[in-house]
Amino acid sequence: MIDWYPIIKGNCNKCGKCIEMCPIDNMALTNNQLVIIDGMKCPENCNICSKSCPQDAISYYDGTEESILSAFSGNCHCH
Repeated sequence: MIDWYPIIKGNCNKCGKCIEMCPIDNMALTNNQLVIIDGMKCPENCNICSKSCPQDAISYYDGTEESILSAFSGNCHCH
C-alpha cells in the first residue's frame, strides 16, 4: 500500500473550496486553520481537493522523493 495524503502548503488562503469538494468530508477549518481530519483515509490518487484549490496550495505525499520535495517547497502547514 502506498501512503497517499494531502499536504496543505503555506499559500492556502482558507477559502474552503477544498472542504466543499472533498468527497469524504475529510477537511475542515478549525481555529482559522485548514486541517485534514485523517489524511490516511483519503482515497489513493484522489486529487479533487487539489484541483479545486485556486491557490494551488495542496500537494500530496505518495511515498516518493519527488512528492516530498514538491510538498515541502516553501512554507507548509502539514496536518
